[in-house]
Amino acid sequence: MPDTITPEEFKALSGKRAHKYNAKPTVEDGVRYPSRAEARRARQLRWYVKDGLYLWFARQVLFRLGVPEFLYKADFVVCDNKGYIWVEEVKGTETAMFRKVRQLWEMYGPLALHILKRDGSEWKKEIIEGTR
Repeated sequence: MPDTITPEEFKALSGKRAHKYNAKPTVEDGVRYPSRAEARRARQLRWYVKDGLYLWFARQVLFRLGVPEFLYKADFVVCDNKGYIWVEEVKGTETAMFRKVRQLWEMYGPLALHILKRDGSEWKKEIIEGTR
């Protein structure tokens, strides 16, 4: 029996596997984000707060949509310098679960939901208006 194993064998034994949608966890400013895109957006939001365009932002905010058991964790809640508050979701791949969140947000979402997708160096934005 050999004394060494290959990196592939170690990875198989350690139980760690690649993310289903190829998201690469990224640490930005000491915070671990589940994807590079989300980390990039957090960096932009910090710049906007520093420059005075936005007042604040919060990450991983929970929302109850419809039934008490259905909790949705948004990537960011953002407030601009005029006091307008919205929710941001950074998407790479739109899953079946997120399509359900989208439907529930249209019925119960308390704020506008901005869905951001990377398109090269730019963000493509889709807005779903909240119920209030």
